[in-house]
Amino acid sequence: MVGFLFSQQGDEVAFLSFKSKKKKDDDSQSKSNVAVTVILAVVVGLVVTLSGYVGLQYLDDKQESDKNPANVAVSDADRSKALSVAELYMGKVGNFGVVSGTVDQQGDNVITVSNTVSYDPEKYPSLFVTRQMAYRNALPYVAKGSPAYFDGTVTSKWSNESDLSMLMGFEMKNLDLQADKKASYVTFDGKQVMRMKVRGKFSSHVSIRVQNGNDEKWDGTYTVQSRGFSDEPVELTMVNINNEWKVYSVDKVTKPFILANWNKPVQQGYDLKGFEVTSTIQTSRGIGSNGKPNANSSLTPEQAQALTQGQNPQPSASSVPTPTSK
Repeated sequence: MVGFLFSQQGDEVAFLSFKSKKKKDDDSQSKSNVAVTVILAVVVGLVVTLSGYVGLQYLDDKQESDKNPANVAVSDADRSKALSVAELYMGKVGNFGVVSGTVDQQGDNVITVSNTVSYDPEKYPSLFVTRQMAYRNALPYVAKGSPAYFDGTVTSKWSNESDLSMLMGFEMKNLDLQADKKASYVTFDGKQVMRMKVRGKFSSHVSIRVQNGNDEKWDGTYTVQSRGFSDEPVELTMVNINNEWKVYSVDKVTKPFILANWNKPVQQGYDLKGFEVTSTIQTSRGIGSNGKPNANSSLTPEQAQALTQGQNPQPSASSVPTPTSK
């Protein structure tokens, strides 16, 4: 007779075949039957035990998930506080790059920024705010250790070349957020904390600044090009830690490059289509023919030559303007 048994080996269950032979010795046959019975009992017990463990584990997971649905009422005061923190956070990460009203005015502020962002992008914060600077300003509203939290090792890599070389500016507009009326309890940093969603949309005005002409004959002007991004969705998860609402995560944004908290800035992530010329900036540093300074330019011949070679020369001491404060 051929039969089959289950054998537990690690996480695998194998079939074992056995063959009984007629023995002259009835005692031997009885012992074999007893052995088979014992093996079957052990196998059945093992299967039942494993099934029970899996069932209990699933039940625990299900019970944990049952705690998470947003079914806890939130007071108007808490909703207002959470909403205020979310708005402050978005205001910090949504406004960066060229500071509005400073670089686009006629004069050489744009030259000052252009000459410094490549080697010291944080030198003139009243004119240009890097992604890292904007995010640092938002850190007081972020829950440490959450998905929305990044340390200096990560953010030091955020000053993307596109932001700097094109002197990009990002202005948030029409921020419209609403806090949910229900919350849930979740485990965060070993503690049970209240979690609530703040949802809404916003718009962003993005601008870039490009030198007119070419390196051989630049007339000293920059072209300002801009584009608006409207009704961008956003969902912030807020957590209440020690009676303070903090940002836990930011999701649903379809164009992450328009926020300073973009974790991994890459050239391919920028949407630079559809920009239109909105204004020009006249500086005093134009280059005439043969790479020589224009008559009204403050450039030295050496600086003009450096510009024709695609470099960003350091301005002479007498030509460095005082940065305009916002």
